[in-house]
Amino acid sequence: MTAKARDEQWPADDLSSAGPTVVVIEDDPRSAELVALHLRAAGLNPVTVGTGEAGLEAVGSLSPAAVVLDIHLPGMTGWDVLETLKADPSTASVPVVVVSVEPERGRGFALGATEYLVKPVAGEHLLAAVSRALQHARTPVPGGTLPEGRSVVVVDDDPLALKLVRSTLEPLGWTVHTCSRGLDAADLVRAVNPSVVIMDLLMPEVDGFAVIDELRAGDTDSGPPIVVLTAKSLTSEDLGRLEGRIAFVAEKAGLDLASLARRLAQVAAAGEAETASGTSHETGDGGAP
Repeated sequence: MTAKARDEQWPADDLSSAGPTVVVIEDDPRSAELVALHLRAAGLNPVTVGTGEAGLEAVGSLSPAAVVLDIHLPGMTGWDVLETLKADPSTASVPVVVVSVEPERGRGFALGATEYLVKPVAGEHLLAAVSRALQHARTPVPGGTLPEGRSVVVVDDDPLALKLVRSTLEPLGWTVHTCSRGLDAADLVRAVNPSVVIMDLLMPEVDGFAVIDELRAGDTDSGPPIVVLTAKSLTSEDLGRLEGRIAFVAEKAGLDLASLARRLAQVAAAGEAETASGTSHETGDGGAP
């Protein structure tokens, strides 16, 4: 089936099930159907389209719970789609799961992706990512729960930024620890072991890049997930330094605090799931002597 044919028929084909709607933007028919198959099996309602333009139309019309987005699309690329979705207030809060052959996680998170998977992707990994995205959007999946008892370390030399983050997260149940100097940040993170770290980049003495270097020294997967919250315009070199080491980048200019809180909850949930999985594997490997 051609991408055009699938685009024209999506309203009739895909709106019959009762689960949360997920728009799948994928130009390869086999890949699109495979993704849809996994989503249906999980009780979700996939809507498949084959172009970026049709994807934007579907998201605008259906207000889906989440989007699964390929990057290599005919005409409008997935990057263009992601930027357009996040620039429009009516769609900016829709979580986007990028599924691509390109390992450009830093770019994806910088543009607002909630999850980033590199093809080929196993079905269980896709569903786990979509489940986290739905939690991010506060749309429950069967048996799904949001994490409780979250804590965060906020590192920023701007007192107003610290105050804004605290006033946003504490009413939602977060325990907020603040640090105004990069010099002290790594020690605080190690002492508190938070669910997530919010890191400014532009700080005197020791900047955010240096703190991230210290926290990720020797193992990019160790320690809590890091979210960069900055007023700095990131260069390609900056993004390269952050690649694979952070969850996402949020810009201070025009920051939507409610959206930030939702994304932090998603990141914390993902981190807890990875920790639980690692603990389970260690327990399973440590059999009787």
